Amino acid sequence: MPRFNYIIGIGREPYPVPPKLVIPNGLVETLKDIGKCSGNITLNEKSSTYNIYVDWFNDFRVKLKEAPRTLVPFAVRLETVALKIAILLEAQLKPTEILSELSVESILTGCAYASRFFNNACSVIEKLSYSSFERLCQRLYDFIVKKPGCTQRDILRTICIPKGAFQDGISYLIESGRVNTKTPSGSRGRPTTYFYPEEER
Repeated sequence: MPRFNYIIGIGREPYPVPPKLVIPNGLVETLKDIGKCSGNITLNEKSSTYNIYVDWFNDFRVKLKEAPRTLVPFAVRLETVALKIAILLEAQLKPTEILSELSVESILTGCAYASRFFNNACSVIEKLSYSSFERLCQRLYDFIVKKPGCTQRDILRTICIPKGAFQDGISYLIESGRVNTKTPSGSRGRPTTYFYPEEER
């Protein structure tokens, strides 16, 4: 686990089958240039980026105290990952040159990446610890956030769950204040209920 970084996925188009195994020429050339860099970078009190990294490091250690204990080995490695990413970024900014120090831009970006990896890992651990009911409620809530004003029919068409499970989950979300409903009056037949996340109503 400590050797992996976690990136939370977002909606995307399905990968083609078979996949298009094409490596962009720009990426190949950039990696070649990075490989030609050399030098000796020392991060000490005399360097301009030392305090930036130290401040991030101290803040990161404070956050680590509140994180799940299972994440500690992973998080400790991120303190080095931040510097490794900064070095790669510096090499990309100065291809084929001899590197002697890190720029402010590189160290800030490296630390930002490390923080993002840590936040993502916390989210993964949190989701894995959900009960089956909590996962169901989260799926319902995520769908309503994505499609505010959706109906029960809309949800059940996308999330294949029994109606009883839907009723239990949606009732919990409404009672906990995470979801609001709106039922227009004056319509013929059985009124349709529309679901909104709390902030959308």
